[in-house]
Amino acid sequence: MDASKSPTTTSDKVKRKRLSRSTPRKPRGAYAQLARLLGPYVRHGSKTHRRKQFRRLVEAATASMARYRLNDIRQLGARHVLWWDEQLKNHGRTLKTREAYWYAWCILWTALERPTKPPRPR
Repeated sequence: MDASKSPTTTSDKVKRKRLSRSTPRKPRGAYAQLARLLGPYVRHGSKTHRRKQFRRLVEAATASMARYRLNDIRQLGARHVLWWDEQLKNHGRTLKTREAYWYAWCILWTALERPTKPPRPR
């Protein structure tokens, strides 16, 4: 083996690893943000119902964040609730289903400590 082309040493690998850690992290997705914010909510009470509400909220928040290119869950507002309700209405969902999603939005509003409730389905 040629002396000028020595194999990579451990210190070279460590340097590369350190460089990769210093790169900025990607913003977390809606699921991770909601899981962190609503963890206590999901753990207490009727587990099945709360998990179902959490899944609804993840679905609605993920779609809204993708549609409006939002990075943080705190950026969701009334416009996004109304947009999601319109999507459900266009896909033929019943008022009862749309209200179930509204209750999920209410959970998010409570967790974000907002003073009012989200707009109701029309």
